[in-house]
Amino acid sequence: MKFLVPALIIAATAAPAAVAQTGSVEVTPAAPAVGATVVDTTGATVGTIESISGAVAVINTGSAKVGYPLASMTPGPKGPIIALTKAALEASYAEQAAKAQADLQAKLVAGTAVRSLNGGTQVGTIKTADAEFVTLTTAKGDVRLPKSGFSLDAQGVIIGMTAEQFNAAISGAAAAK
Repeated sequence: MKFLVPALIIAATAAPAAVAQTGSVEVTPAAPAVGATVVDTTGATVGTIESISGAVAVINTGSAKVGYPLASMTPGPKGPIIALTKAALEASYAEQAAKAQADLQAKLVAGTAVRSLNGGTQVGTIKTADAEFVTLTTAKGDVRLPKSGFSLDAQGVIIGMTAEQFNAAISGAAAAK
């Protein structure tokens, strides 16, 4: 019994020192940056920040690349923290992608103006559209293009080429005939 009391005293005095040492170690939270690992609120890995543009980070989950607002990320010790799990983020992305695809399909109809990428230049008007292709009426004649080359921006239907690229492509196709 004599030894028990000194042992408790040593343990009691050693514990606060260990706590004090552990408590004094500062962990700097990781802010959103390209290459940073993004985690959810439980600390599980969601993905990696692939790029940052303005106020949005693109998180690569391994199966999806999803834009996420920087303002909705919290710096954390393992990396930026978001409120969604990987599964929830991927499901949200899939839902938004399906909606965007449905919106595009609804606009790929006869009479719709089509503009060039990164500009307001109208390159043609949709003449017809089927399951795979869209036929545009252009100043140089009709052109049949795959649906995958079209998308939407805030002003309507666009093609994935600048006006110069589009004109060069249809001129080259006409010359090859």
